[in-house]
Amino acid sequence: MSGFAVAVQRSSSNLKVWTTNSKGAAIISTGNNQGNLTLDSNGNTTIWIEALASGGNDLTFLLVSGTTTVGILGKLHFVNYDSFI
Repeated sequence: MSGFAVAVQRSSSNLKVWTTNSKGAAIISTGNNQGNLTLDSNGNTTIWIEALASGGNDLTFLLVSGTTTVGILGKLHFVNYDSFI
């Protein structure tokens, strides 16, 4: 899909999105709520998510062309939970 990119958009800065589990490079930089994903030749990528607080934490995956959103590819909603042992 030449001319298109896949971006991830967060609903809150409570969500942090990383390229590795060691938090090497943030996909969404501080002060922004959207960042582009780097896909492999099969159109796949792996991301790591950290939710720092409870609430409405959503990640939306977008198909973009330049700065224009062409469509929504999917959405993930994160729900915090507690457990007692």
